[in-house]
Amino acid sequence: MSGNRKIIVLRAFATGPRTVLELVEQTDVPQSSVYRIIKTLIAEGTLQRLLGRFSLTTAGRKKYAGQLEN
Repeated sequence: MSGNRKIIVLRAFATGPRTVLELVEQTDVPQSSVYRIIKTLIAEGTLQRLLGRFSLTTAGRKKYAGQLEN
């Protein structure tokens, strides 16, 4: 997985929860890559899924705090 794509997707969560479609549209990262990144971030405890949307966990915000700003 491209580290740059991961950071691009993470930054999309800086302002709140997103659906996969919103992430694809906002980041221009291919949908298949967005799904892989989400899977990885959920596995590491960085993201959570609530009502069809994904959001950063508290641990995720702490872990990536310095990288969430554009």
